Amino acid sequence: MDGDRGQAGAGALDKLAQLDAEQARRNTAVDLGVPNFPDIAGRHGSAPLQP
Repeated sequence: MDGDRGQAGAGALDKLAQLDAEQARRNTAVDLGVPNFPDIAGRHGSAPLQP
């Protein structure tokens, strides 16, 4: 019976390791190659607007 518990414990540790790895992947930023809004807006906003 103790052997079964050891295998179940090892399986649980494996599952926890998988979940930790998945969480680490989700927390990693991914560059999609889409420019930021200021890069495509064509205006920096440093000059005051003329009424």
